[in-house]
Amino acid sequence: MAVVGLDFGCMNAVVAQAERGGVTVLLNENSKRLNACQVSFQGKQRFLGEAAASIARSNYKNTVSCIKRFVGRKYQEPEVQQEMARVPGLKFVELQNGDVGVEVSYDGNPTQLTLQQCAAMMICKMSQICEEATKGVPIADCVVSVPAWFTNDQRLSMLDACEIAGVRCLRLMHDTTATALEYGIWRSAKKAFDAEKAQRVLFVDVGYSSYQVSVVDYVIGKLTVKSTTYDRTLGGRDFDMRRGVDRGRVPSEAQVRPHEFAEAAHEAARCRGEGEEDAVAARRRGGEYLLGVFDERFGLQLQTYPGEVRRAGPAVARSLVRPGGESSPRLGNQY
Repeated sequence: MAVVGLDFGCMNAVVAQAERGGVTVLLNENSKRLNACQVSFQGKQRFLGEAAASIARSNYKNTVSCIKRFVGRKYQEPEVQQEMARVPGLKFVELQNGDVGVEVSYDGNPTQLTLQQCAAMMICKMSQICEEATKGVPIADCVVSVPAWFTNDQRLSMLDACEIAGVRCLRLMHDTTATALEYGIWRSAKKAFDAEKAQRVLFVDVGYSSYQVSVVDYVIGKLTVKSTTYDRTLGGRDFDMRRGVDRGRVPSEAQVRPHEFAEAAHEAARCRGEGEEDAVAARRRGGEYLLGVFDERFGLQLQTYPGEVRRAGPAVARSLVRPGGESSPRLGNQY
């Protein structure tokens, strides 16, 4: 029986298996570690992961994406209404219990699905990848990572999705806590921690649609999460959109199909402009630009930290936060 860890993201999902001597990230049918977190329906067929992503452009009205953003949420929430507008083409519906659901065309008939069902389909896909990688050994237990901002309803919904998929979830773990655990195992092997004096480390996780920050103390054989904060609506998509628009490379929403607008922004943000020295320098400026645009929102979140955690900030931030491969002085100066 295989024991795996599932990183269930907004745009992608990753599955890793604990093996003798370490942890191995499993590859999908296209030999990729990243699996598109999408579910698509066409006729009587269901497409998951990479297969769904390959037809998403032509079948966007029946392709469910950003599952993590909506699972366990109420349809009437103002934030949910704003998020729906950022997933064009897909029809969202209010279920009888008030939760968000989706309506797709299956075999020519409109069919309503819960987000738990969609998440369960992706978990089944991860289980299939695991079985193929382990020559038919099914998943026995799993640990699923979730954002720190997940409410109790959202956590229960993820557990329901695991149950629907027939996978036993041992635990839901925060994204930054999972990162801190991996970092602690790696540094412990190098004997980098002291038995009594705690070493404080800052972890910054900027995802597609949100970001999280955690401060963790380490001693030998133990880690303690001292503080965590987050912004549920600030992520890489905002950086893509703002940078792409400012470069003048993103067409207006009236000029393209709705589902192509966000893709155009993402591609424009990745392109190097004229006169840029190299890709590293471009990424460095990209990181600085993101911090410049959203200074106020970062600053507001930092005010939530306890005093003793904030005092430890400068040395940590300058050594660990590295957009584009280089430390960012601006983020270091925020602390």
